[in-house]
Amino acid sequence: NADAARTNAAWQQQACESVGFEFVYGREFQATETNFTTDAIQMQGEDVQGYLIVFDVTGIARFMKSMKQQGFVPPMRYPSPAAYDSGLFKAAGGADPLNGMIIGMGNVLYLGQDDIPEVKLFLEWMAKVDPTQKVDIFAFYGWMSGRLMVEAMKQTGPKVTRAAVLKQMQSMHSWNNFGMTESLDIGAKKPGVCEAYLEVAGGQFKRVQPASGFQCEGTFVNYKGNGTPRV
Repeated sequence: NADAARTNAAWQQQACESVGFEFVYGREFQATETNFTTDAIQMQGEDVQGYLIVFDVTGIARFMKSMKQQGFVPPMRYPSPAAYDSGLFKAAGGADPLNGMIIGMGNVLYLGQDDIPEVKLFLEWMAKVDPTQKVDIFAFYGWMSGRLMVEAMKQTGPKVTRAAVLKQMQSMHSWNNFGMTESLDIGAKKPGVCEAYLEVAGGQFKRVQPASGFQCEGTFVNYKGNGTPRV
């Protein structure tokens, strides 16, 4: 029930409905909830064939574990990218509740499955700065933001001011964080449409589509901001 998650869920629903998905059940829940038995029963009663969940990694793990305990494992289980986290399996009490779920992300597999120099550099510095810090999507966003700031400062020149750096960023229309993300139009503040898809299988994250890089066949759907999310 956080604002960011609420907007994310509503936007996902609008995008899915634009290509034919039908949403028949949804609920907004508290961040501390642990029991989703009623949700599983109601979704089974509605013959739900898939679900989307917007939560942090521990919440996603609790939800998936509860669904598995109720024997509700629909063909499509699609959590938010926060599920791609080194702590997911521990939080879920093992891999069994998670196997088969699909995660879509606009970035490479930064836990190390994608073997590119920038991922190695990211993991190297995560270990150097704080070996106890969990590698997750928030660490990745922090790294990406820092790299973008440094690059903009370099391009600005010797007289670095806030206004000059922001102006420089407005001219950056093709930024991929040294291969860690799709190409982003920073200057125009345009989100991308490319994604990489991975599957949880055997207690591991495995890239399934495409074999490398990103799939860029999507269409951006503007968020209308109306209605209550039902995902």
